[in-house]
Amino acid sequence: MSNYIEIEVRLFFEDDSSIVNWLLKNAAKKATFYQVDTYYQPKYSPFLSEINSETKKSDRWLRVREEKDNIILCYKFQHRNASTGDSTYADEIEVNVSSKEGVDKILTCLDFEEIAIVKKKRTAWISGEFEVDIDEVDGLGKFYEIEFHGNLENPMQGRDFIFDFLSKIGVSGWQIIDRAYPVMMINKENFSGI
Repeated sequence: MSNYIEIEVRLFFEDDSSIVNWLLKNAAKKATFYQVDTYYQPKYSPFLSEINSETKKSDRWLRVREEKDNIILCYKFQHRNASTGDSTYADEIEVNVSSKEGVDKILTCLDFEEIAIVKKKRTAWISGEFEVDIDEVDGLGKFYEIEFHGNLENPMQGRDFIFDFLSKIGVSGWQIIDRAYPVMMINKENFSGI
């Protein structure tokens, strides 16, 4: 089981050549793998109370990830800036499980419903305290997730480290995507022209 703080920013590039060129010259490629993420919420207290609202931001996620030979149950709780509402970091608890079907049965008994399936090819790169993931998401397109892995006394400051990193490496032309993949999958028609 792992329990840690996740500090990341999701970006979209109209032209991603600047970040691709930088990664090829300056970062170490960690791995390329495929992930299938199934998201759930309780029917009696939905994480997304307005399932079709493109602006809805959930602070809680329950996910089962299938990756290589691993099945990982994950719960995330998102912390937000009180004045802006922007996400700042997430508490993330992950547990390896032996059977997705078993988890599905348990969640069905607890009156949870499946709300989205996200399939993606992820290529991970490492540069110092940063991981840059290139996600090619079926039905949505290509996105970049930059995660800070350093230690901080105050995780609310973590996103500033990511933006400083982007500035220092000279990457430009990015747009912050503040919606999670499952919300984007539910509202696909609203993301075709990002």
